[in-house]
Amino acid sequence: MKILIKIVISLLLLSNVFLSAQEKTTLSLKLRTKKLPFGLSEQVPSDKPVVGLALSGGGARGLAQIGVLKALKEAGIELDVITGTSMGSIVGGLYSVGYSVDELDTIAMNTDWDDLLTSGKTSRSELFVDQKITDDRALLTLRLDGLTPVIPTSFNDGQKLINNLTLLTYSAPIHSYHSFDDLLYRYRAVSTDLLTGRRVVLKEGHLGKAMRASSSVSFFLKPVEWDSLLLVDGGLVENIPVSTAKELGSDIVIAVNTTSPLHNKEEMKYPWFVADQVVSIPMKRMDEKQKKMAEVLIEPRIKEHTATDFTNIRMLINAGYSEAVKNVKVIKNKIDSVYYNRLKRNEFYIKNISYDDNQPEELLRYLKKYSSMDSVSSAEIYFDLNNLYDSGKYKNISFEIINEGGYNKGRFDYILNPVVNSISLIGIDSVDHQVVDSVFATLKGKPYTNAALVGRLIPALDYLHREGFILADFIKKDFDASTGNLILYFDMGMVSDIEVTGNYTRKSLVTREIPIGVGNYLDYDKLKTALQNLRSTGFFENVEINVVRKNDKYVLIVYVEEKTSSLLRFGFLLDETYNAQFSLDIRDENIFGSGTEVGMFLFGGASNRAYVFEIKNHRILNTYLTYNISAYYKFSDIGVYENINSPS
Repeated sequence: MKILIKIVISLLLLSNVFLSAQEKTTLSLKLRTKKLPFGLSEQVPSDKPVVGLALSGGGARGLAQIGVLKALKEAGIELDVITGTSMGSIVGGLYSVGYSVDELDTIAMNTDWDDLLTSGKTSRSELFVDQKITDDRALLTLRLDGLTPVIPTSFNDGQKLINNLTLLTYSAPIHSYHSFDDLLYRYRAVSTDLLTGRRVVLKEGHLGKAMRASSSVSFFLKPVEWDSLLLVDGGLVENIPVSTAKELGSDIVIAVNTTSPLHNKEEMKYPWFVADQVVSIPMKRMDEKQKKMAEVLIEPRIKEHTATDFTNIRMLINAGYSEAVKNVKVIKNKIDSVYYNRLKRNEFYIKNISYDDNQPEELLRYLKKYSSMDSVSSAEIYFDLNNLYDSGKYKNISFEIINEGGYNKGRFDYILNPVVNSISLIGIDSVDHQVVDSVFATLKGKPYTNAALVGRLIPALDYLHREGFILADFIKKDFDASTGNLILYFDMGMVSDIEVTGNYTRKSLVTREIPIGVGNYLDYDKLKTALQNLRSTGFFENVEINVVRKNDKYVLIVYVEEKTSSLLRFGFLLDETYNAQFSLDIRDENIFGSGTEVGMFLFGGASNRAYVFEIKNHRILNTYLTYNISAYYKFSDIGVYENINSPS
């Protein structure tokens, strides 16, 4: 019996040794799907923190945020989410559609911000001769709804601003036809619903209009109608949009505060500063809450610069850059801290790791490091796995620990990404093919990843758009992993249809101003001319041009809101001949929606009078012919002077 027990015990011990020899632990990557532009996606380590950037308002001061973007880019800090309010929505939106920091710098320096944000008045060069004369002789103009004056809600209708943003967004490498999640970063513009006071986070639609809505500063820019909402500046509810960035899943939010400080006592003697202070005080209280929610706060030192001062932009950008550079180390430490804490979940240690030499040199470096350590934590191995995966070389990679009689043997198990051997471009016409080929040539001989492809699509589309094909877009890709042949399909952006929507009396008044034909490619100059022509007619309160893709075809959507065409103008003139003279001009600038102008002009003083009834049209049908029929009575009491020789 004793001999039998000894045999059983021996067999159990041998069984344990055998089982231990077969024991294997595998550390595998945990991945999540990340959306990329152009309908692509990639798998990224799920433990990597989601980094958000919250860009604030501040008018001209907000341009300092371009410098912040530059510092983050140079430091290699990768962003996942960008939220913006007011000027921050413009800077963040343009960065999200693929403009580089240098291009944003150029846009900021070359844009006439005062013209876009302050006056908004149509330039004289955009008017017909008769329009210039009429405009010059009026001191005050009131539009009439029946006999009721239409009081403007702002100094600027914002039409020039949205036109400029439309041109910038369609000239950008990346277009958004569906959701702002499809951009280079998940982007949101923050606005305020004027009717309810609630925060409105814009996540899809016309990107230029979204940035315009977020920037509608009260009294200065007209509110924007968005479906059933009436949107104004997002700064009223969330001037530093940290909450929005958090709601998009950001683990770490970098907040940039370029908002204006409160006015000092000296400025309180002006009523407009008092009114602004009343609005700003509750906004500042909300700003403090948002700043406390951010993991990192960057506040460029631009205290003396006002929100309306668009001079010295270079100083603003440099100030943002300098302050961000100071925070780079803090940001990286925050990211690493969150990253390591996640990797340490369920952490364990492996002692005395040995290895075989039958692994690639790149992986042997890690194995040698592990073998030189008494024990290696699972967190460190996961960190190395993630870095190897981020290199783009591996489609998948894991680490195996095989226990052999109490000794741990480590090895990497991996699948390499296939290498790109050849590239074919389909659909690119009317441009220098060699230029586009050279952009994608850097992909050859390297592992294929969707992220690497996006990195080349952006400069390629930037080139096509600068060549005039602003709707040119990437459609799809086919990659044969066995041969390494990559086929890229493009569409140069031919306009298949033009639709006019909104509130208008006669469609021809809209279409005749659009020099874009169905079956033609849309270029920058034609789009700019269309927007300028529609604005300068004076017929429309609001003009928007958007492009949608329907059944893989590009449709131009022109949205217009016709103005109340009846108006009353007052004028005043003082000269040495006739002394004081007054004028009254009553007319309908677009009677029956025909484009015809009918009016009565009364002018004069004590020594002169004029009564003029006129019918005119600045454009007859689709031509550039014009007519002016008038009936008038004019009287002038002209003094006659003669030389009288005085007696000697």
